[in-house]
Amino acid sequence: MEILTSCNTASLSPYAPSDTNPWDVRKAKHLYRRAAMGATDAQINIALSATPQAAVDDLINEALQIPNTQAPEWAYWSYSDYPTGEYNDLNNEQRSYMYRTGSYDVRDKSLKGRLTFFWSNHFVTQQEVYNHAPYIYQYWDTLQTHALGNFREFTRAMGLTNAMLIFLNGFDNTKQSPNENYA
Repeated sequence: MEILTSCNTASLSPYAPSDTNPWDVRKAKHLYRRAAMGATDAQINIALSATPQAAVDDLINEALQIPNTQAPEWAYWSYSDYPTGEYNDLNNEQRSYMYRTGSYDVRDKSLKGRLTFFWSNHFVTQQEVYNHAPYIYQYWDTLQTHALGNFREFTRAMGLTNAMLIFLNGFDNTKQSPNENYA
């Protein structure tokens, strides 16, 4: 008899394989589908030769070793760094570059890419509000840097990104007159 579990009914206790609920190919593939973007047969075989906890630890350790997206030359440009009259065209090209790069990161960076994308839906900004490609890169870099780290440090760092500060009108936030978006 196969045991079906659901996030609505399962306990929070760690999964412990048993004769009735074994660590098998189906479960290993499920882990890699959810935590990465799938796995090769070789990766599944390696996962099955270890415990489920060790397979998860390996995914996390691998993700921690993946470098962030390399900063493009314009990653920290201000508006004044753009050649006169070329801001709109260059900024649009750079935004397109970041969208493509972000998509590749989600696809190619396994658990780190998936978590980076997940956190982008938690720490939401709207690029139309700040419309500056370097801020998109800096936001993405912060997501990647903290995707597997300490949530308190992550929240603090994210709250200080230019993208988030502008999105939440942080420039209007003062001690005497806190802005409700950021305060």
